[in-house]
Amino acid sequence: MRSPYLTGDIALDAVLAEIDAKIADKAVMAGIRSGMSVIGKAIRSEIPIVHLRKTIGQKLKRLRNGRVIAKVGAGVEKKGSGRGVIGARKTKGRGVGISNRNIHWYLAGTKTRTTKTGANRGQMPKVPAVPKGYASSASAAMSAIRNRITVVLNREIQRATQQHKSKG
Repeated sequence: MRSPYLTGDIALDAVLAEIDAKIADKAVMAGIRSGMSVIGKAIRSEIPIVHLRKTIGQKLKRLRNGRVIAKVGAGVEKKGSGRGVIGARKTKGRGVGISNRNIHWYLAGTKTRTTKTGANRGQMPKVPAVPKGYASSASAAMSAIRNRITVVLNREIQRATQQHKSKG
């Protein structure tokens, strides 16, 4: 069963509804990837610490039931991607540095923390990089999605017409 497409562009939605589902899905997935890239860049630009920007990732996954999951944010990517602990110092051992697994401490903030022995570990203030980055890039992302869908559709239509001419 085909999913409905809603791009906000009436003409583009009509074209997507009329063409082959495989081509339309390919174009829409490319458009979503393009929009995710715009959002990811905007979120990264909101993070003031340069090495923490690497923890912002994106994932686009098609499930077996036909649904699509698109995620952009902190610590979003495959687990074994090799990013590891960023900013960790080898001499201190485990638990030092910010990684994909604990970037939420930096972004959501923490209350005052202490160890079992009573040593004060301080607190982290909240850094609202993800909501700010998304809010600043939402319209640009939608525009990138529409543009990319149009480019991919034009390319696929051109390819199909060339194949049709070569056969006939």
